[in-house]
Amino acid sequence: MRCLTQHEITTLEQAHDGLCGGNFHAKSLSTKLLRIGYYWPTIEENCKNHIKTCLQCQKHANLEKQPTQELNSIISPWSFATWGIDLIGIINPHSRKSHKFIIIATNFTTKWVEAIPMKVVT
Repeated sequence: MRCLTQHEITTLEQAHDGLCGGNFHAKSLSTKLLRIGYYWPTIEENCKNHIKTCLQCQKHANLEKQPTQELNSIISPWSFATWGIDLIGIINPHSRKSHKFIIIATNFTTKWVEAIPMKVVT
């Protein structure tokens, strides 16, 4: 391998941003440079520092999908205790069986929906 001096490290920018570059992450960038045949003692540290200053890498980096806190589940003692009921009507045109109204009930815990067509609302 060819050992580069400090002022010859422009190969790093060419391998990362240049024609053969692809905005690699630090580990794959240092591996690519080693495969090409270049080496210097601080290759991995220089790659990490270069990635931190690359605007494109910062824009398109993988987002952290790990939650910042541990998730706490909420356990309801009555799982079907919270329902929302709504009345939709008068519907034009009416259904074939002349239903004009719909009563909708939604369970807020499980998001279960029940819908009942009605001819007359009392």
